[in-house]
Amino acid sequence: MSWKRHVAYLAISIIGGSVFGFIVAMLCTPLLWRLEPVLGIELAGHSGPADWVMEVFFVAFMVLIEVLLLLSHRRKSASKA
Repeated sequence: MSWKRHVAYLAISIIGGSVFGFIVAMLCTPLLWRLEPVLGIELAGHSGPADWVMEVFFVAFMVLIEVLLLLSHRRKSASKA
């Protein structure tokens, strides 16, 4: 795989992970409010999820998108061989 494809996959995973991570984290805010008293840590404030929770969602979706892109590339190259 060329370095240009690696850079493109990295850019796609960063942008896509940020967008999907933000959306899912915001949608999880009511759940995070309910989990706060149970866990005893601050998961969400009045304006949305805590910063560290947003970062966890960003990184998780970035990794997920990168893995899916790499797996799809491997399947395409394996089917051509």
